[in-house]
Amino acid sequence: MPFFYIISKKRRLAVIMVYGLIDLTTFKTAIVGLIAIPNFYPGYRVLIDLRRANFQPSAAEANTLGLFLGQNRGFFKNQVAVVVTSTLAYGLARMTSIYAGLANFNMMVFHDHKEVTMWIKQDVH
Repeated sequence: MPFFYIISKKRRLAVIMVYGLIDLTTFKTAIVGLIAIPNFYPGYRVLIDLRRANFQPSAAEANTLGLFLGQNRGFFKNQVAVVVTSTLAYGLARMTSIYAGLANFNMMVFHDHKEVTMWIKQDVH
C-alpha cells in the first residue's frame, strides 16, 4: 500500500504517511485503515502527510472526500491536518477542507512543514 501509519501515544498523534500516485479509493482506504488500528483513539490529532504523494482529485472527488470525512467525524474528535508541498495540492486540499467543513469536519491544511511541526508540538487537552 502507498501509505503507512505512525502513532504516538505520548503526543496523542497519528500520522498517515502517503507516497506515490494515489486515487480517491486509496485515500479513503488509508483513513479507514487508521480507524481500524487498535491503538488509535478518537481524541488523537491526525496528520495526513501528502508531501510525497501525487493526489489530484477532481472537484467532484474533493466533494466526495469531504463528505466521507464528515461521515467519519466521530473518529476524529480532535484536529486533523494535511500537509502538502505544491500550490496545486494546497488548493485541492483547501477545496476538500471546505467540503469537509460543510459536513462538520474540521481539517486544517498546511503548505509549510515548519507550521505543521508547530501544530504537532501544541499541547492537546
